[in-house]
Amino acid sequence: MIDVKGKWALITGASRGIGRLAALFMAGRGCNLILQARDAAHCAAVLEEARRLGVEACALSAELSDPAEVDKLCREVDALGVPVDIILNNAGLQIAYRSDYLATPASDFDVSFRVCTTAPMMICYHFLPGMKARGFGRIVNTTSGIDGEPEQAGYSAAKAALNKVTRDLGRDLAGTNVMVNLTDPGWCRTDLGGPKAPNAPESALPGVLLGVFLDDGKSGRIFAAQDYAGMTLEEAVSAVEGPILVTAFEPFGGDKVNPTQMVLERLPEEIGGRRIEKLLLPVEFVRSRELACAAYDRVRPAAVVMLGLAGTRGEITPETTGRNLMKARIPDNAGYEPQDLPITEEGPAELPSTFPIDRIIAAVGRAGVPCRISHSAGLYVCNNLLYAMLAHDGGAVPTGFIHVPAVPELGHPDMPSMEFDMIYAGICAALGAVAESIE
Repeated sequence: MIDVKGKWALITGASRGIGRLAALFMAGRGCNLILQARDAAHCAAVLEEARRLGVEACALSAELSDPAEVDKLCREVDALGVPVDIILNNAGLQIAYRSDYLATPASDFDVSFRVCTTAPMMICYHFLPGMKARGFGRIVNTTSGIDGEPEQAGYSAAKAALNKVTRDLGRDLAGTNVMVNLTDPGWCRTDLGGPKAPNAPESALPGVLLGVFLDDGKSGRIFAAQDYAGMTLEEAVSAVEGPILVTAFEPFGGDKVNPTQMVLERLPEEIGGRRIEKLLLPVEFVRSRELACAAYDRVRPAAVVMLGLAGTRGEITPETTGRNLMKARIPDNAGYEPQDLPITEEGPAELPSTFPIDRIIAAVGRAGVPCRISHSAGLYVCNNLLYAMLAHDGGAVPTGFIHVPAVPELGHPDMPSMEFDMIYAGICAALGAVAESIE
């Protein structure tokens, strides 16, 4: 995660609302501030709070609907003689709500584009060369998820245009340490959003700032801030940058091998641009979930995929549900044999998997590997682990369980089986689908 202490950030629309909150959040992390408002005097309170946090801060006036004023703003920032490492193009203008949208005047589009598209891109173009030369930069352009509302055509069209030019710009910067991304704060109770909006402005943090703190070299993405509401910054960054935690089991029931352990040992360090964190678990009800939950807390994964053996199945089977019940058909490897006991006393009867099952099924099928959805993970250690991890994660990241068939090496002619190479190909395809879904 990027350390912004001592860096300089230019933040537009910083006198109030989400811009003000973002400025103070950055100041709390030691980032120096250059704040823009129509009238710099409106930033007086923010400047005072930021300076109390121990950073340098100043404010500049600019009317962003006037390109000449935007150009003047950029030159005044240059005159400060400090390197602008971070830009938050937060300012926006929702010019009007036109109930009679067929009478929308052309001026709605003109003014909206000047403030919401032209101004942020002028700022990007001005400061990007310096960022490239220094080998570091973070730009976050604020967009909107507004859709299907012709009454706000000027505003929505300008934000759609901002999305397009930001993504196009991002392609040129891919793989560099200069990153340009977008954020959608969600509908918040700001002066722009109005009092009927469902979300408090504070809920947009830390999501609106994710593009500043990420360090993965990827540009052109939209981060929906409400997806990260209630998280710490560290949790939000981990949800984007963290590895996929993949668990497998040791042999059990007298077997000498477990195909999931074989898969785990062969997995590469990275799939789909996402690091793979491997964890081999004992086939024990209590220790498996304790170790898995501890690993989750330690590595802060972006997704969790658990693997287990289903000896009666001939296909790879992603599970839809974990049940709050333990019923062992044989003792686990610690000798524990629970019968009709809950996994957690106060938990719900079932918890749904949260990883992208449809994508997984499609990806495994494209790899030529037999695959189907399963609605029962059994009641043994696999289900126990699935339910415990779903409860521990609480829906924060995609989490689920995949059963694989036996391999011929197990020596059970009465069981369906699948060649190991096919199982491995299917699991790699599934992990690729999970990695893709995190983007």
